[in-house]
Amino acid sequence: MNRIKNIRVLSEKTDVGLFISGSAAAKNILFTGEALDVLPKREKQLFSVYDDHERKESRHIEEGTGVPMAAFLEMAGAEDADEVKIRSVDGFESVVSELHARRYYFPGLTAGDDTGREVREPLVSFYKNGKQAKYYPHPTIMFGQQGLQDKNKDFFAKGARYLQAGNRDRAFWVKGDRLTCSRYFGVDQIFALHEDGEDAVALLEIAVVADGTFVVPGIRLEQHFWEEELGLAPIPADGCFAVAASGEELALDPKAANYLFFTGEDLKTVGFYDGAHIVEDFAGIRAGEIHTADTPKEVRLPSVKTEGDFYIRVMREDREISCYYYNQEELCQDYADLLTEEDYLYYNHNMNQGKGGMRRVTGRGFPVTGLLNLLPEIPNPEYIESGALLFQIFTNDTYKEKLAADGNELGVYRFMLAYEQDQRTETGMEKGDTSAWTDEDLHFEPIRGTTPFRIYCGKSSANPAVYKNVEGMKVILL
Repeated sequence: MNRIKNIRVLSEKTDVGLFISGSAAAKNILFTGEALDVLPKREKQLFSVYDDHERKESRHIEEGTGVPMAAFLEMAGAEDADEVKIRSVDGFESVVSELHARRYYFPGLTAGDDTGREVREPLVSFYKNGKQAKYYPHPTIMFGQQGLQDKNKDFFAKGARYLQAGNRDRAFWVKGDRLTCSRYFGVDQIFALHEDGEDAVALLEIAVVADGTFVVPGIRLEQHFWEEELGLAPIPADGCFAVAASGEELALDPKAANYLFFTGEDLKTVGFYDGAHIVEDFAGIRAGEIHTADTPKEVRLPSVKTEGDFYIRVMREDREISCYYYNQEELCQDYADLLTEEDYLYYNHNMNQGKGGMRRVTGRGFPVTGLLNLLPEIPNPEYIESGALLFQIFTNDTYKEKLAADGNELGVYRFMLAYEQDQRTETGMEKGDTSAWTDEDLHFEPIRGTTPFRIYCGKSSANPAVYKNVEGMKVILL
C-alpha cells in the first residue's frame, strides 16, 4: 500500500553541508550548510601534524575548533564503524581505518619528543588556528597520531561534504541498450546528479497517510543527468521508464520535472516523483530494452603462479578462492588485444607550487574490467556492471584503499592498469610533465615508481584518480 499521498516541492536549491551515510549507519543524516553554520563549535583542541608528501617533511601544531566526530556518528547510529571514507567538496577522498584505535597529540612532535602525549579523538573542525577553515562551513576533519612517525596529515580532509561509515548504500540503477554501460548510484552520489552541482539539493514536503508531513532532501533530474551522467544525447523523447522494486513500470519523460527524493526517516531508500505520479519503492530507470548477453565466455589466465608485478585476489565470504599474478612482459604479449590508450583529466592539489592545478594524462595499458572479464569467476560483463562485486586497490607505499568500492565504478570511471603515460599541463613546466597541452604529439614514458604500474580512473581529483605504486587488487564476490 502506498503511504505517500502527496508531495510538494518547497525549495529547488539548498546546499549540502555534510551528509552521513553508509552500510554501518542505521540512518543517513543530512546537515545543510546553514545547519552546520549554527552548530555550537565549542571544543578546541591542539593536534600534532606530520606530513611527508612528495618527500617533503613537515611537523607542526594546529588548533582545531569544532565537534567530535563521534557525536555525528552517534546521531547516525554508526558508533561501531571502524572505518570511514571522507569526500571533500573538491573531490579529495581519504579513508581512515582503525577508527577506534588510540590517537594522540604530541606537544613535542617538532623536536621528536613523545613525552606529554594526550589522547585525541577525531574532530570535525570548523576553525583552524582561530580562523574559519577553508571551504567553511564545510569542515576539516582532524585526526591525532598513532605514533610520532604516523603521517596523519594524509587523512585530514578539508571541506568535508560526505562521511561514509562502512560501504556505500545503493540507491538506484539505470539499465538499457541506450547506455554504454549500466549505472548503479549510491545515496552519497545523488546530490551530484544536479547540473548546478552538489549545492543544489531540493527540499520536498511529503504528506504520509496517518503520519502527517515531513521534509526530505532530493534532486531534480535535469539535462546534466541524462546527457552527462548517462550519455544520452540527444535526450530521448520516449523509451524511458521508472521501475519499482516490484517490477511495475511508469513511463517517464526525461524533459519533464522528475525528482528523486529520500523516503523514510532513515533516508536509506529513494523514491521517484514526476509531478503527478509517485514511485515509493523506486528501483531504477530503464532506458531502452534490457537484453541478456549471449557472448561466449572466454577464460584467459596468466602463466605466472606467484610473485608477479600485479595480482588479482578473488574473495568470497572473507575467503580467498583464487589469486592470479601478472607481469608486464606477459601482459604486453598475451593480452595485447586489450591494450588501449585513455585520456584522464583531474585536479592535483600539489601542482603550481601547492596552489593546485589541472593535469591531463594519457595512459597506455589495460582496462581493469577487461582483465576481470577473462577470469573464470566473472560470468559476464553484466556481472561487474550490476555491482555483484566490490573491489579494493592496494599499493606498496603508505596509501591503501581500505573501504571496498562498488564494482560498477570500474567501467563507469574507466579504471586502467597503465604501464606508460604522457603527463601534461597547460604550460608543460610542472614536475613530471612529458609535454604541454598544446603539443599534439604523445610522449609516452614508462611508469616510474616502486612498481611498473599505476591505476588511473576518470574521477575529478588526484587522490581518487591516481593509484601510484599499485601492486594489486582484491575482488570481493557478493
